[in-house]
Amino acid sequence: MSYSTYTSVLTMLPGLPQTSTATGWSTTVSIVSSHLTRAYNLINTKLAKKYATPFTTTAIPPMCTSLEEDFACYYSMRSLFTRDAQNNSEWIVEHYDKAIKTLDELSDPSEEGMELLGSDGEPAPARVGATTGFQTTTDYAPTFELEEDTEWKVDSDRLDDIETLRDS
Repeated sequence: MSYSTYTSVLTMLPGLPQTSTATGWSTTVSIVSSHLTRAYNLINTKLAKKYATPFTTTAIPPMCTSLEEDFACYYSMRSLFTRDAQNNSEWIVEHYDKAIKTLDELSDPSEEGMELLGSDGEPAPARVGATTGFQTTTDYAPTFELEEDTEWKVDSDRLDDIETLRDS
């Protein structure tokens, strides 16, 4: 499964060693395809904190497609070219850094994180049971106060609720 195709990545990287022979073409496609899978797994793993992943083929958010292409480009370039003084491509590393920053912001479960939108402009489906920050403890008094640590205590209502959950 993938959110993108090898052809879309190949058009983004015209400098890849795509030869006119069938063997050269097959090798390049194989490399890009394997990195699409790697990018797909990275995106799903990161976004699973907040969203119901993987997304279905009918509801793939366009940002997932773009990010998968970005990561596949980075991984493909990194695997085909060495990184030394003569062949140093900082632009591809910066490209990766921007993509990972965007992915981190999308996967941030707090209210400050970016919202992932589907192709219809609606928010992507949230993961069932996903919580934001300390949402599960907002109804209780904080455990860690500004007092001395010997004065810290767990809210008795919270302890009662925990005991009730264990008994049920």
